[in-house]
Amino acid sequence: MESERKGLAPKIINGRIKNIKHFYNVIFENRLWERNEAAPIKLLKEPIDTVEGLNKDQVKGNALW
Repeated sequence: MESERKGLAPKIINGRIKNIKHFYNVIFENRLWERNEAAPIKLLKEPIDTVEGLNKDQVKGNALW
């Protein structure tokens, strides 16, 4: 897959897919194209970013205020 060779993140690929889908939506809605070629294209799954909270000891010992 090309994305693996270039090292593109799913978020970047999804941004490009969204732009293409928008382009095709506009030309389809303005009747410049007979069908929306990008409609069946699905976005890639993106990893969910999680932030681990501080525990009680960390809050008590590392307070910055």
